[in-house]
Amino acid sequence: MALLNTFFLLLFALSVSGPLQAETLKIGIESEVKGFDPIKANVMGVSTLTVAHALFDTLITLDDKGEIVPALATSLKPVDGGAAWVATLRKDVSFHDGTPFNAEAVAFHFERLLNPANKCPCRGVLRKLKSVEVVSDYSVKFNLGGAWAALPALLAEPSVVSLIGSPAAISSSEHDYNRHPVGTGPFGFKSWEAGHRIIVERVNSHWSGIPASNVDQVEYYVLPDQQTRFAAVRSGDVDLVWTLDAPSVFKARKQGRFRIVERTGAGARLLLLNLKSEHLSDARVRRALAYAVDLDAYAQHLYKGLAPKATDPFGNGGFIQCGDDAYPAFDPEKARALLKDYGKPVNLTFTHTATPRGRKTAQIFQYYWGQAGIDVTLEPVSQGALLSKMLKRDYEIGAWRFRDSRDPDADLYALFHSKSPFNVVSYNSPELDDLILQAGTVQDKEARQKYYCQIADKIAHDLPLLYLVQNSYYVIASPEVLGDMGLLGGLIDVRNLSLDKK
Repeated sequence: MALLNTFFLLLFALSVSGPLQAETLKIGIESEVKGFDPIKANVMGVSTLTVAHALFDTLITLDDKGEIVPALATSLKPVDGGAAWVATLRKDVSFHDGTPFNAEAVAFHFERLLNPANKCPCRGVLRKLKSVEVVSDYSVKFNLGGAWAALPALLAEPSVVSLIGSPAAISSSEHDYNRHPVGTGPFGFKSWEAGHRIIVERVNSHWSGIPASNVDQVEYYVLPDQQTRFAAVRSGDVDLVWTLDAPSVFKARKQGRFRIVERTGAGARLLLLNLKSEHLSDARVRRALAYAVDLDAYAQHLYKGLAPKATDPFGNGGFIQCGDDAYPAFDPEKARALLKDYGKPVNLTFTHTATPRGRKTAQIFQYYWGQAGIDVTLEPVSQGALLSKMLKRDYEIGAWRFRDSRDPDADLYALFHSKSPFNVVSYNSPELDDLILQAGTVQDKEARQKYYCQIADKIAHDLPLLYLVQNSYYVIASPEVLGDMGLLGGLIDVRNLSLDKK
């Protein structure tokens, strides 16, 4: 449907003004790109993945119903009772440096990720993948430690796991691959000015055929401040920006001369609680933190209705809809009673991003917790420093995002399973461990939803985290930008965008 809409938009433009001229699309992104080597970049944020989505293809994609759609692989099928999956690869595909895309390239990619010496945090996400076996030149077998229903979603969604690079480029000592990526996507890497701009350019040929687009180059500008991003699109310095800044969205709506695209995804924004902290190891303190905050007022104050409050990890944009939730509702009296029962002064540090949104969130929560009698010190840091501190468990309260994914298995295991190297909350619950493992083996979505709703209840009871808002995305664009922007996972998809500059 998205491609059909794009086709009609372009057809209309052609009928009115003739063939569209080749154009450069300029996009304002939120943060600096970390890099494209999964070993060095570790965890890729929305800005990094937005650029990577143009440079790389995934083996498959998923449609709106979660069904497999071919991409670099023409098929992906379970075998051995679901304990393995076989992917048949597309032939006559090459990486941008001319290296053939084949089974050896796929196996090379996953062997790097799984190699313990490379210390990729993604091994926690790939928990059931034991090996990737070359069956033939264009066929690979994913050998699992038992049935795993989440594998297709993991291979379909752009991430450090799914974006396969050229083995020759990765192995070469001529360039640092992390800053000179080579993929199979519709755009190839051109240049990178750190902290300012990344340029990619349309490749001469792509396996998907002639693009429904006149964009031959995309420039991504790093604009951390949301109001600066809106000013850039308003002045015409960029053609579109990703934002969650309510004033910018409302101004754009009022002015009526912008194209505004919005999407409510799965997942949620969270505050993780490090249970190794003296105070946070006590469930009474964690529950008091939850009771003390009016999430409805927070969401309204900061997002003005653009992002609804979250009360489970899954959000409204996915297949999991639990209905009733057990997450504590705003009740400051209960918060104070729990703290009185705890009997000790509570002093905590909240580590957050130094962005305007990060600072505002921290100040609001500091206010609510102060009203309940909790003394909170704010620690603003860069996004990279925040991630580093949390992965090292060098924090007490820290901001995190439960990904907008077709399948929550990877995030649930990574964050909450006691054996996960990503369990940065230091949470250990045999009951939750079992629920996560059982949910991951079930193919039927209705049956899986029952498990996930039990998981949501268990998390709400034990509170290794606090909820903020559901994952929601907004793009403010010039009306000259035509085509479907995607926004799955918050990523702007430039593959089928065109510019009609009259």
